Amino acid sequence: MATRPSELFAISAAVLLGLSFLSRLSPGQAGISIAVRNVGYVFPPSTVFLAMASFLCFFAAIYSRWPLSLNNRAAVWHYWITAAAIAAFWFCFYFFAFHATRESDLTVRQTAALLGQFISMMVILLAQTIFVANLAFAVVRFQNFNASH
Repeated sequence: MATRPSELFAISAAVLLGLSFLSRLSPGQAGISIAVRNVGYVFPPSTVFLAMASFLCFFAAIYSRWPLSLNNRAAVWHYWITAAAIAAFWFCFYFFAFHATRESDLTVRQTAALLGQFISMMVILLAQTIFVANLAFAVVRFQNFNASH
């Protein structure tokens, strides 16, 4: 059973990679859209899965090889909050995509799914503050350790 944060992030990245390949088999035309000024960009779910997997690989690498002593409890919290938010994001995304109607008005369920996606994205971003704080405290401890020796 994986208990180290680096292993947890790596396993989750592998799962997202597998889901990326599976999402390409779906006949649906759903995508993640981002509007920048007057231009809209639509990314297929497979691309978003790969981007998320890349970030999880980054965290796995940092937690496995970083020379600083990062707080393991904070790293585990970072993982579980991130993983739960990613799962909530994809649940809401597919719930919205498979319950899409051709009507112009959103149903209550679709609105809740969109709100769930938005909140889960915010939680994913806020969870990264745990990583940044953990890294900052490790750097400060490392500098204090070097100054005392």
